[in-house]
Amino acid sequence: MLEEFVNTKLDLFNKLTEDKINAQLKRLWFQQLLAARLGGSGAAALM
Repeated sequence: MLEEFVNTKLDLFNKLTEDKINAQLKRLWFQQLLAARLGGSGAAALM
C-alpha cells in the first residue's frame, strides 16, 4: 500500500516536471486565475 502511494506520487512528479506538461498546467492555472479575477467577463477572449 505504501509502495503504491509512493509510485503514484513519483509518477505525478515526473509528469509535472516534463517541460511540455508543466507549460500546459501553468497556462491552464493562469487562465483560471485570470478568469476568477476578471469575473469571467474578459477571460474568455484570452483563451
